Amino acid sequence: MFDRKRRGGEEVQTRFKGDERKYLHLTMKRLEGPILLGLLTLFGLGYGQGPQVTGQISGVVQGPDGAPVTGSLVVVTGHSGPGAVSFAGRAVTASDGTFQVTNVPAGTFTVCPYVLRNIDLLSPCLYDARPTITLTTGQSATMSTMRLAQGYRLKIHIDDSVGKYSHAIAAGKQVGLLVMVSVDGSLPLAAANVSTDLRGMDKEIVVPFDRDVKVLLGCHGVNVTDENGNAVPRSDIRYGGEQYHYTPIVYRVQRRMTAPIVRYTVVDVD
Repeated sequence: MFDRKRRGGEEVQTRFKGDERKYLHLTMKRLEGPILLGLLTLFGLGYGQGPQVTGQISGVVQGPDGAPVTGSLVVVTGHSGPGAVSFAGRAVTASDGTFQVTNVPAGTFTVCPYVLRNIDLLSPCLYDARPTITLTTGQSATMSTMRLAQGYRLKIHIDDSVGKYSHAIAAGKQVGLLVMVSVDGSLPLAAANVSTDLRGMDKEIVVPFDRDVKVLLGCHGVNVTDENGNAVPRSDIRYGGEQYHYTPIVYRVQRRMTAPIVRYTVVDVD
């Protein structure tokens, strides 16, 4: 039932890790698994790649200023045609930002670059239309220049200084908190956990500038107020077999603005 973590000399129990994994699975499914497939191939676990060697896809990845992005993981995924097998290929960009994925069969594929070293650069596959390319048999094709967008790190803090949520977890009560972010109405992505202790938790996610960013807090068995002291309203949304209550807070951060910290406070538990 519980996952135990030790932070700052204190052991903290957290629940609903299964729900978070289910949500992340749905998120990966939405993206058609480009990151997952890339990691599988990165570690030598092929994903049904057909035996026929037909062509290649090449291109260049740049940052928002047009400078080449070195060390970006480029994942190529797709289906090689009716009745044919799936394909997953990957490459890492060179010092000039170029990449080349070989052994690509005929078909239509998505090509997604992901930055592993600087998470403030956003792949177009996260919040925009995924770049695609179609190959005929034996064709070698070059992608249009793929440019990563500059993002900002949105931070979310949930204050539990009184310890009501952490004490409820320790007592085995059915409680849980989920934080998700949607950009311009897209399906939400889960915010990553940065730290958790007996006084609260911090989460963050990188999102684009000049876009409507909606923060969704899911509460199960927890009464929470937002940064203005308003109670988080309840609704009839169920997730992972449990009922969660979502409240949206919308931000639009311009490039010269300081990114906000979204703050919530745990008031009580059911």
